[in-house]
Order: sequence, then C-alpha cells, then structure tokens
Amino acid sequence: MINWIKHRSFASAALVLSASLGACSSTNRSTPDWQSAAAHFAAGEERSPYVFDRKAASRCVGRWRLHADAVDDGAFPPEAYAALTEQLRLRQSINAAEFFTMNVMVPALAREASDEAETLLRKALEGDAQAFQLYFEALGRCSTKPVPVEGRGGNATDEAVEGPAG
Repeated sequence: MINWIKHRSFASAALVLSASLGACSSTNRSTPDWQSAAAHFAAGEERSPYVFDRKAASRCVGRWRLHADAVDDGAFPPEAYAALTEQLRLRQSINAAEFFTMNVMVPALAREASDEAETLLRKALEGDAQAFQLYFEALGRCSTKPVPVEGRGGNATDEAVEGPAG
C-alpha cells in the first residue's frame, strides 16, 4: 500500500520531501507542541464542508499524499509520531488519499496543494507555530470523518422510489 502512494503521488517530490524534511527535523530551532496537532486538526474539521467538489477533492489528495509520504519517510520525530491521533497516522492518511481519488482529480491542483503542504510542514518542523497550525487545520478541512446527515427537506419522503432508481 505504501508503494501505491509513492507510485501514485509525485515521486520526485517524495524524494525531495524525504531529504529536506529529514534535515529539518534534526535542526529544529524550537520544538513544536505535538500534542496540539489533534486540536488543530479538529479545528479544521469544524470548518470542513464534508462535501467536496472536484477542485477541493484534488487539493485534499495532494495534502493527504504529502502527509502520508512524510509519515512513511520518517519526517516526524518520534515524539511527534507518538502524539499523532489515529486519523493522522499512516494507514488513515493513505485511506484519506484514496477516498479523495474517487473523484476525478485535477493533477495540477493536487500538486499545488502538495507543494503548499510541504512548505508548511517544513516550516512547522523548524518550529514555526503558525505553519504548524495551518498544516494540521488544512488536513482537518479534508477530513473523511462520517457526519450525520440532517434531513431538512420539506418534500423528503421514505416512500419507495419509482423508475430506474427504485
């Protein structure tokens, strides 16, 4: 499955990512508060539309692929990985990337979002608190968490459907 992400994502970007993020994690100016990653992710989830058009889904693919590659390549220090919630770990990151590829993707938007996420993550690993917050909030806005559907349609019915859908 890891090979799927590397094969499907931007292979040259993954190589650059691994080298550059690995270097950043060993030269941190200040240590990010890894425990707050989940809170920033949740804040992003609160603003998530949970309905994604083609462009938004493409951006989410780029963000989740970059995140999955970073987790897989060991870009996060051990204390960071220990603090990541299950949603931010490798398996769920791969699942989220796969989820968003169910839509027809716009490759240029996915690459742009991946590049933006890489820049934010690099700064976050260097100790930039604002980049740290923006990185995890952006992932939260691409959450795949199921949400309840609120039926407010005045004409909604539970009756059998006629025609090809029935």
